[in-house]
Amino acid sequence: TAAKEELRVADLELRRCVEKRTSAELDVTELRERAQAGEDLLAGVAGDRVALDRAVAETRAKIEAVKPKAATATAREETAESEIGEVNRRLQVLHQRQGRGAQFKTKKERDEWLGSQVADADATADRKREEVAILEDDAKELRKTIAAEREDEGRLKKKLAAEEAALAESEGEYQEKIATRNAAQDERKELQRRDAELDAELATKTEEVKRRDKHLEFTMPRELFRGLAAVQRIVKDHSIAGVHGPLIELMECDERFFAAVEAAAANQLFNVVVDDDDVASKIISYLNKEKGGRVTFLPLNRLQTRNREYPDSQDVFPMLSKIRHDDKIRPAMDKVFGNVLICRNIDVAVKYAGSTNLDCVTMDGDAVSNRGAISGGYQDAGRSRLINMKMLRETQRIRSELRKESVAVKDKLQAAEQAVTAVLGDIQRMDSQRRHRQQVVDRLKTDIKDCGYAATRAEESLGAKEKTASAIRVTITDLEARASDLRAEMATDLNAKLTASEVRELGELNPRLDALKEERLAASAARLSAEAELGELTATLESNLERRQRQIEATTTEVDIGGVEADLARAEAEAAAAAAN
Repeated sequence: TAAKEELRVADLELRRCVEKRTSAELDVTELRERAQAGEDLLAGVAGDRVALDRAVAETRAKIEAVKPKAATATAREETAESEIGEVNRRLQVLHQRQGRGAQFKTKKERDEWLGSQVADADATADRKREEVAILEDDAKELRKTIAAEREDEGRLKKKLAAEEAALAESEGEYQEKIATRNAAQDERKELQRRDAELDAELATKTEEVKRRDKHLEFTMPRELFRGLAAVQRIVKDHSIAGVHGPLIELMECDERFFAAVEAAAANQLFNVVVDDDDVASKIISYLNKEKGGRVTFLPLNRLQTRNREYPDSQDVFPMLSKIRHDDKIRPAMDKVFGNVLICRNIDVAVKYAGSTNLDCVTMDGDAVSNRGAISGGYQDAGRSRLINMKMLRETQRIRSELRKESVAVKDKLQAAEQAVTAVLGDIQRMDSQRRHRQQVVDRLKTDIKDCGYAATRAEESLGAKEKTASAIRVTITDLEARASDLRAEMATDLNAKLTASEVRELGELNPRLDALKEERLAASAARLSAEAELGELTATLESNLERRQRQIEATTTEVDIGGVEADLARAEAEAAAAAAN
């Protein structure tokens, strides 16, 4: 049947909602765990990073302190080596000059051999000069490369600083948006809670209004109730103007007068006040057509307020003076209540009913007609029309206030939903910008490292080439000195002996050679020690500390807390929407 089909569809829809809500809640739980794990990991590496950065800075400072020592020792060793070479060359020249007479028979033969040695030395020196020129060209290009790489490195570092500052600023803005999102979601949750409470209270009050309306129905004749219900429907369906409603809805009085008013008015409390008899006639015609029951109308254009003289006594007062109503329906109120006195007791009521031609009632609801009839006795307060009307009005008032609050809360909730949606959009946009900036920062760091690496390799190559060129220049100097000595020897006789100064020089060279060898040995030991210390520090820096820095940097980059928080915000919004449904 239709009812079963509706039940089946509702059950399927409920299951889908439950599955969607469960899935959303699981996503939220997982993302919260990921965010917490990421925060814990970052908190752990944060302490390691500080200690590691300090160790890197200290190691680099030590390296910079050792480098001058190694350079000084190397220079000392090279100087000693160069001087040793010069001493050996001079010793060789002097010894060879001493034995040249036994080597050659004639001066011509000796000079021809010396000339060939000079030519070989000059040719070798020319080749060495070409090698030095090539090395100098290479060194020039390497210096350009180093300058360009260092310039690029400096430029990239400035750009990196600007990007990191922008990233830090965007991170601050992102955290502000996260706080705004949290506040908006908290507000939305509170509004959702209040909206649900109001819906429940409204449902309760609506049921109570129906119940109160039903209680009021039980206090009047069935045909009268049918008539009033029909009048309400006819006025609404046919848009009839000029209908004010039943008297009971148009008046108010203190509860202590309820019994007296009900006794005086009886069913007249349900007389319907209209502007004129045309309105009454129109409604009556519809009642007749629809067989909608019977109703008494009070057309204001046919009613007049009568001037009456009421007794001047402390024991009685006009009922009309105790009823609050709108002035425009005064004639209708005068029609029903204008001829009634409220009396202190039944005896007073009997007295004034007979002497004033007015109907009299007591506060307890006992009535004495001016025609002589007396009515009274017990009245069930639960069937009091005015009490039921008062309770109905109070319930309707509370319901009306709840409806107003509900509308206001729903408007605020809609605004809160829009605010959450807007801030989630902002978070998503800002997260995308943060990711992009982080990628730029990572790329700049890589480029800076590449520039630094290229500059360092170029500097190492430059140092090697300059050292080679320096050694070749020493060789050239030796060759030039040898050629000069050989040319000088060609100007001497074949059997010429060493001069006194040369003999003295020969005697001084051997002790100097020994001293230079000791100096070279000491300088070499100092260089080796400095290089060993430098190598150990460099290995520690590159293989341990900087590698650990790269690992921490990679960990920090991989742990995208911002992205996880943005996903968490979206998941929480979906979970809230699923819960609301």
